[in-house]
Amino acid sequence: MTFRYESLEVWPLALEYVDACFIVADALPQRVQFSIGEQLRRAATSIVANIAEGSGKATSRSERNFYDMARGSVAETVGLLALCQRRNYLLSDRHQRMYNRANVVSAMLWGLIKANDHQIGEIQVLYQADNHSLDDILNSSSSSPLLASSPPASSRPRLLVVGLTGGAGSLPPAVVARIAAADLLAGGQRHLSYFPNFAGEKLAIAADMEAIAQRLQQALAAGQQAVVLASGDPLCYGIGATLRRYFPAEALEIIPAPTAFQLAFAALAEPWAGAALLSAHARPLAAVVGGVLTAPKAAILTDPQQHTPAVVAEALLAAGLPPDTPCAICENLGSPAQRIVRTVLGRVSEEMYAPLNVLVVWNTAGEQEAKIRMKDEGGRMKFPSSSFIPHPSSFPPGLPDDAFSTSAGQMTKREIRLLALAELALGPGEVLWDIGAGSGAVSIEAARSQPEAAVYAVEKRAEMNQHFQENLRRFPAANIYWVEGIAPESTCDWPNPHAVFIGGSDKKLPEIIETARQRLHRGGRLVINLATLENLHTARACLPAARVTQVQISRGTSILDMLRFEALNPVFMVTWQKGGDDS
Repeated sequence: MTFRYESLEVWPLALEYVDACFIVADALPQRVQFSIGEQLRRAATSIVANIAEGSGKATSRSERNFYDMARGSVAETVGLLALCQRRNYLLSDRHQRMYNRANVVSAMLWGLIKANDHQIGEIQVLYQADNHSLDDILNSSSSSPLLASSPPASSRPRLLVVGLTGGAGSLPPAVVARIAAADLLAGGQRHLSYFPNFAGEKLAIAADMEAIAQRLQQALAAGQQAVVLASGDPLCYGIGATLRRYFPAEALEIIPAPTAFQLAFAALAEPWAGAALLSAHARPLAAVVGGVLTAPKAAILTDPQQHTPAVVAEALLAAGLPPDTPCAICENLGSPAQRIVRTVLGRVSEEMYAPLNVLVVWNTAGEQEAKIRMKDEGGRMKFPSSSFIPHPSSFPPGLPDDAFSTSAGQMTKREIRLLALAELALGPGEVLWDIGAGSGAVSIEAARSQPEAAVYAVEKRAEMNQHFQENLRRFPAANIYWVEGIAPESTCDWPNPHAVFIGGSDKKLPEIIETARQRLHRGGRLVINLATLENLHTARACLPAARVTQVQISRGTSILDMLRFEALNPVFMVTWQKGGDDS
């Protein structure tokens, strides 16, 4: 009796390739027999098992699925053979011959998949584009593009960062092959569990990212292949941005998957151009609230440990969004357990949700409110000091000094404020500390111009705190955390900053500078405004490499029908950026 798979042109080639894989596995050193050897035998066996299973299926769709799984198993064997070759278990010329055969088997399986769609022969599909013969590929000394398994051996190793939306089955076979061939595989425990038979070193990513990056750098320096597993697009609120602090762009190769945001909006069939994409995972909630309040719709990656959908919803309600604001919780996206719960903010806390979820909010009230602007007859922004300003969208900085409530002009003047904000360079999702915040001018301008950032402010004097409160009433900003207290003690439970502004120090400048220097993120900016030479001397002693600028502003004013200039007090601006060698 002849089975259908025996008549397939790929069958004898697949058997021959599987036999060759078993020969390589049997010849491996004893110490890797139960790791690399066993995994190679298992993957090779899966090739012929899936071909046989697929050819017996009644529907073309089921048949295609099994042929595709067979291709994935071929890719896995290619990765393991590459690992054997790098560890000198397999001679280069034999590795090349086996690679060529794997290439042909994979391509013929692809031909079978396409043949199901177009009802043409598998070999015809395979070679109709390039006219290469079977012998051409089997005897080729170079890699065919049909099965790209790894970069050329001569190229310098790069760190491969792979995004996933599910298990290993969600990845193309070529990517699975590269992961299997790696020497080092890093990722969260959930991601590592997708590759239980990985033969190399596994590195679980935990809180100490410095140590993780160091180990990855060591692997690349030793010429090893290293892979980092991530969720979705690694550069969208993922580990990709963190890795860029440790590796230059040319040292990284990133293969993204759809983000949780994309999957959420797809599940809702909701256009998402212009939506705010935010993360509450290990980030200040104020930045999330600010982002939601300034956009017509927003998607939020929640944090199962701290900022659950219920906690985020409560914060949005406290910030003024109506309880009937429509929202949806999209959980376990891309998996069989996917669930979409449409509700309103006031009822989010009534249910429990899976840890992996995205909260989508339709802020129709905020959309209208964000369009409110107070303008004079010339169309310019107008901020009268006695008026209440509705919640703004992202406003450019530069409010007039008389827009703020303060005592005897004690505030960072507009021109100086703009220079300081430029040096602070606050970005979305970042944290700013404002030490000696006074009446809050710098904090408020920073928060309003970057609503997705979080601003933490501290001021000691009760009188100035009253002005700060009044200014927040005039210019509401949900992303400001403001306390009455002293620094650096009040900063103990604050998140580490990306930028620090010191506008007052109450004779504790060295302690405040040292705290800021220690806790700033790498690449973080420190800006200090000083009025006296004594404080400038202290700051330079603490930060000898800092840049110092003297700022002298003179404003034009009228006298009769003439113009004269009125000088403001000079300010010394000290700026410093934390580098890789700073602790």
